[in-house]
Amino acid sequence: MAIPTISDTTSILGFDRGSLVNYQPFASDSPTSWAASNLPTGILIDSVTGLLSGTADDPGVFVVGLTATNGEGTSAVHEIAIGIGSEILGTDAIGVEIDVDLATGKAVLRGVDPAGDDAPTMFAKSGDQIFIDVGFFKDGSLQAIPCTQIMFTLKEYEGEEQLTLTSGVTELIGGGFDSRFRTMVDFDKTAIDNALSSYEGDVRTGFLGLAEIEWTYSYGDVNTAALNAKRSTQTFRVALDRDLI
Repeated sequence: MAIPTISDTTSILGFDRGSLVNYQPFASDSPTSWAASNLPTGILIDSVTGLLSGTADDPGVFVVGLTATNGEGTSAVHEIAIGIGSEILGTDAIGVEIDVDLATGKAVLRGVDPAGDDAPTMFAKSGDQIFIDVGFFKDGSLQAIPCTQIMFTLKEYEGEEQLTLTSGVTELIGGGFDSRFRTMVDFDKTAIDNALSSYEGDVRTGFLGLAEIEWTYSYGDVNTAALNAKRSTQTFRVALDRDLI
């Protein structure tokens, strides 16, 4: 075994003020302790695992010095520049909040209880572009999880081809244990209108689609590269109609 060497694949990190910081450095030769200098206010290091976590409070650029130690000695200082933006990141009025129960995988709109299993959870029209803010709950409390991507998929009914209505671009909204993950659902007019063509009506042209939310999260041992895993919600109903404009 040799003195640890900290991986140099990351040298710059950027976060919004008020956002959750969650960064795991890696080093060779099984370090038993870590240390950091010049951390931004609100961010702490786990001296055993090296995990940097917390909520970024003050804007600025901070050159942080990391070291890892094992029985053979202490590594050279590895510098990481952490930039904290001046704007405060937080929830706003444009997103539709969706709560996901991590125990059951059930997804519901915040404050809306569907009237039965076949009742719609969401309502949309062809051509709508809706931001969804996904929060993950356990035992009734919002959780801070290492989510890296949110995907929203829809199908007309079982057996039909899925329509992936999100690009995968995901933004962290809020911070710490007030974290939600935002992505835009694009109810593509051409794709939805093609499905609606089978449901022409004198009063309403619409159908109940089946949807699910898939999220990707990172995990792994502190001495290995981070890995990704995926999980999906239970399917839920989305009421879709043709737009009037």
